[in-house]
Amino acid sequence: MTQKERDNRIAALESKMDTLIALLSNGAMAVKSQPDCPYTFLSWLEKWLDTYKRPKLKENTLKNYNDIMTKHIKPSTLARAALNKVTGLQLQDFLLGIKANNPRKKTQILINAALEKATRLRIIEHNPCGAVELPTYKQKHYRPLEYAEQSKLIHYYEHPHEFYNYNDNVPVYY
Repeated sequence: MTQKERDNRIAALESKMDTLIALLSNGAMAVKSQPDCPYTFLSWLEKWLDTYKRPKLKENTLKNYNDIMTKHIKPSTLARAALNKVTGLQLQDFLLGIKANNPRKKTQILINAALEKATRLRIIEHNPCGAVELPTYKQKHYRPLEYAEQSKLIHYYEHPHEFYNYNDNVPVYY
């Protein structure tokens, strides 16, 4: 492409851009924007919990959900964000900020369920939690005790005096 061809294309694009700006400023074209959402992220989670979960869940599960909200969600800046403005990237960063794996996973499950309900109710267009990828972790696998080790352990608890040298005041383990 020559310099002259580039200049012509740039001039054509600038002309189209000027036309679009004029149409927008005259109100001939409307820009689709998200409608105002009456909920913040936290207020929706509380509404969802009270309206849809409290009647169905056991007291202990509700306590766990409230603990998650109090410990992780309420202190975050995400809590004050408009529900329809929350992005998958914000949720990803928020969840990765929770260091322990189990609370992170439980928080993600709670948030996903609440946002899924908001999507079904058409409060938001899509569930941004669907874009979240939590790191995987492997649980440590412990080997079971062999029969001889089990027997020795049981014998120790039944006869602890046999494993203690009273002269040295130091336990001796066999």
